[in-house]
Amino acid sequence: MTRLLIGIPARNEADSIVALAERLECGAALLGTSCDTRLALAYQASDDDTLDRFVTRPTALPQLVLESPAGVAGKGANVKLLLRRALEDGDDYVLLVDADLQDYDPWNVARAVALAECNAGDLVLPLWPRPQMQANTTNYLACPLTFATCGARIRQPIAGHMLIGHSLLEQLDIDALPDDFGVDVVITLTALREHARIGQVDLVAPDHPSKTGNSERVMVQVATSLLRALATMPRVDRRDVTWPDRYWEHWSWPRNGGIEPDYVGVILEHAASEADLARWLAFGEAGDEAIAEMWCDNLAEAVRRVRSPHPDLSRIVDDLVCPFFVHAEHRARRVGSVAELEAYVSDLSLRLAARLHA
Repeated sequence: MTRLLIGIPARNEADSIVALAERLECGAALLGTSCDTRLALAYQASDDDTLDRFVTRPTALPQLVLESPAGVAGKGANVKLLLRRALEDGDDYVLLVDADLQDYDPWNVARAVALAECNAGDLVLPLWPRPQMQANTTNYLACPLTFATCGARIRQPIAGHMLIGHSLLEQLDIDALPDDFGVDVVITLTALREHARIGQVDLVAPDHPSKTGNSERVMVQVATSLLRALATMPRVDRRDVTWPDRYWEHWSWPRNGGIEPDYVGVILEHAASEADLARWLAFGEAGDEAIAEMWCDNLAEAVRRVRSPHPDLSRIVDDLVCPFFVHAEHRARRVGSVAELEAYVSDLSLRLAARLHA
C-alpha cells in the first residue's frame, strides 16, 4: 500500500484552510484503499485562527499538526517540517500544497499520484496557468533560468504544488533548504542535480490570490536561493526533462485575486540614484525586443557574477530588482492570451540560454 502525506505549509491562512483541507480530503478519497493517506498542517504562530479552524473541523483523514519553533518564519521552514516527518515515517510520497489554494480541484491529487506511480517519479510538478499579471518570478526568472542552466523545460519550478518521492526525500539536505519562498526552487534544482525522475502533469489551475509585498518578496527570495544554488552546482544536462507539445492549448486565464501589483513602486524604492531611476523609467518607452534583451543581459550577468570567486550575493540580487520589475511592468501591458505568454516565456528561455552558453 502506498503511504502518502499531504502537507499544507501555512501562516495566517484562516480564510482558506478549511476549504483547502476539505478539498484535499476529497482528493485523497479518489485514491481509494490503495493509498494510506494522512493530512498535515505545518504552521507558524499566526495573527488569526488558522490552527483552530484546522483542528476543529470534521475530518475524514488522520491528521497531524507540526509547529515551527517560536521566532522561525517563512514558508520553507514549514515545508522542512513536512519533509522531515515524511522521511521519518517512511512515506512513499509527500504532496505539498500551498495553503492559499482554497478552490483546489480534488482530482489534482489523484493525477499527481498517478503520474508518479506510473513513471516511478521522484518529483511531480504541475502544468497549469497562473492568473494574468501574476507569477512573474516563475515566468521570467525561475523557468527561463532553469532551462538556460540545466536544459530542463520545467514550467512551474516554484508552483506551490509538488509531489516528492521517497528517493528524492533521502537526497535532500533538508536542514540546508531555505526557510523562505526559495524552498521550492532548491528542491527542484536538487532533483535536477541528482538526476531524479521529474514529471509534469496537467492539473486544474486554482485561483491564487496575490498579497501585499509578495511580488518583491518572492522575487528576492527565489533569486537569492536560485543563484546561491547555481554558484556551486555542477553543470548538468537535463534535456530529458521536458513538457508536452502545446501543453497550453486548452488553458484560459484563472481569475485574478488579491491586490494589483505595484511594479513602479518597487523600482522607485530600489533605484540607486535619480539618474539610475531615470534610466529605468526610460525603458517604459522601449520596444519589446529591447526590454527582453535588457532583462536577459542583466540575468546572464548575475549568473556570471555569482560564479566568480567570492561573490556578493546580496548585491547581485539587489542589482536584479530594478531590471526585473521594469521587465515585469512592460510585459503586464502586453500579454493578451495564455498562448502569447507561453510563447514569450519559451523565447526568453532560449535567449538566456544563448547568452550563458555563448
